[in-house]
Amino acid sequence: ENEIILGTGMGPLRFGATMDEVRTLVGEPEEIEESEDEDDFEHQAWNYYEDDHLLSLYFDREDDFRLSCIETDNPGLRLFGEPLHGRSLDQVRDLMQRHGQTNPELETMEGGE
Repeated sequence: ENEIILGTGMGPLRFGATMDEVRTLVGEPEEIEESEDEDDFEHQAWNYYEDDHLLSLYFDREDDFRLSCIETDNPGLRLFGEPLHGRSLDQVRDLMQRHGQTNPELETMEGGE
């Protein structure tokens, strides 16, 4: 359920899924955030709070409001079957390289996270 599948999704969630398909998989979101007028792209973020962890699912207008991004702070998250929580950036890069991902894209989030 918490396994990242690069380019595909996470657990049963798949990029490109419709809002109805996502709703069937994970239920109604506890909160829906709409993009602000000044945002670069129109989107909705569906937020789910599970055991003090946040799961945010993003649906962008330019993608016909299909699932385009998954964000979570769940410490049980796994990549290639290995836990990510507590690993350094270098350790995650090494894990990706061992699995043929030689040029991973690095994104710095607001607040430097």
